[in-house]
Amino acid sequence: MARTGYATANRKKILEFLKENQNRTVTVSDIDVYLKECDREVNLTTIYRYLDKLEKEGTVIKYIAEKG
Repeated sequence: MARTGYATANRKKILEFLKENQNRTVTVSDIDVYLKECDREVNLTTIYRYLDKLEKEGTVIKYIAEKG
């Protein structure tokens, strides 16, 4: 059976943060700060890629600020 993805500890932490903050809009910077508080250094590109994957799955909704 083919797997469509894998759950790393960092991905689990990102999902944990998103679930805890599901009633508000969060930024990649918010996620980055949270991960650093949890002693996890994650490249911002990795966070963006995972959020893109979650958006394609319909798990999160992406908003782009007017200023970019």
